[in-house]
Amino acid sequence: MRPRPVLVAFFILSCFSLRASPVHATNGHVLHGIGPANQALGGAGAAFATDVTSALHWNPATTGALDTNRIEISAEYFVPDRTLRGRVASGAFGPGVPATDLSGSTGSDVNAATLPSLAALYRVADSPVTWSVAVSALAGFGVEYDAENPPAPGSNPLVSSQPPGGLGLGKVKSDYQLVTISLGATYDIRPRVRIGVAAVTAVSRFKITPAAFAVPDDANGDTFFTYPGSNGFDEVVGGGFRVGVQIEPLDGLHLGLAYASPLWFDAFAWDPVDELGAPRDLDFRLDFPAQVNAGVSYRLTPALRVEADLRWIDYAGTRGFRRGGYAPNGAVRGFGWRSIFVVALGIEHRISDAATVRLGYNFGENPIPSTRTFYNLPAPAIVQHHLTAGVGVALTSFADLDVTYYHAFAESDHGRIATPSGPVAGTEVRSELSENSVRVGLTFHFGR
Repeated sequence: MRPRPVLVAFFILSCFSLRASPVHATNGHVLHGIGPANQALGGAGAAFATDVTSALHWNPATTGALDTNRIEISAEYFVPDRTLRGRVASGAFGPGVPATDLSGSTGSDVNAATLPSLAALYRVADSPVTWSVAVSALAGFGVEYDAENPPAPGSNPLVSSQPPGGLGLGKVKSDYQLVTISLGATYDIRPRVRIGVAAVTAVSRFKITPAAFAVPDDANGDTFFTYPGSNGFDEVVGGGFRVGVQIEPLDGLHLGLAYASPLWFDAFAWDPVDELGAPRDLDFRLDFPAQVNAGVSYRLTPALRVEADLRWIDYAGTRGFRRGGYAPNGAVRGFGWRSIFVVALGIEHRISDAATVRLGYNFGENPIPSTRTFYNLPAPAIVQHHLTAGVGVALTSFADLDVTYYHAFAESDHGRIATPSGPVAGTEVRSELSENSVRVGLTFHFGR
């Protein structure tokens, strides 16, 4: 078995696919589940693996319990629905500014995304070591709210031009994407006890307009300071690691605990221009947060299994996410997200030798405080409740098909327009988001 050329090719294919399709996510900016079976179980997978793709992400130790060598291929079709609503009362920015109440809503033009993944597992018979590799789209966000000028009743003041032409930010556009390739090894310390590690290499790409983390400039001398755009994508490479343990204290009962380090990246760097068209430098570092995953899985009957995970995602300790608000120079320090807890629940019922049904629920806290809604218009990662369902079918003795659907229920996050002087009374900012997704996967088994 020599999967390396295939994996390299698919990694390139994944990156190319992400260039065409902004990624969006569901627990903060992270997909709630990885792979079709895991997504159908609400993302629960720290104690028991249903597939290689999710096992390498949630707990690499669990790959050792998978019973066959295999290759997994899947793709997700992800459809978010985002709306930005804004209101500015007359006189909110001073006498006569604006002259009348302004309010409106804007839908995002960024629609569906296609998220591919590929994974493989190999174990020599009777060996205590299992090797695995996975390539997957893991996280992201993106919006495109078109500008509406001039500000007028019925238009959305938030996307009117930056002052003096308007009262807002102008066109708001963002696209952040992250793809990982994970190489894992699991070792059976003794029967029913395993440890696992994974080395993770990641590629992320990002563009954003306006780039509020830049120092605003007044190169044209009109006394109105404006933020530039990022002038296209920049791409950076990063890495990290994951470690985990899985134990089976009783027949059918599995416990898992895993830690995923941050993915550390170089800073994004762009070369935008100031108000007069002169070049300027712009950089921003955005790492991926550390996670702790704990889970339990129990087989109630030979055909019925339930599992639950508790997950902590450390946004508050992650560069790019941990700081919010304005610096003295007028630049936004970062997204200002809080760390969140996630609960994932799943149930799996094998209804016949050829078919398995899965149901799940996932709840993840909203990482964005209402005081920082305005800074996060480009990244409305606010959904919390997910319902999931899927079915797995054995097509042949060596090939399985998995299909999963999930819905993330509509949530909203609201606050005020925020300036370096503080929140502006008489203004309202509201982001709304819901999601639907279908993922289809094929698993090819070897040595059954």
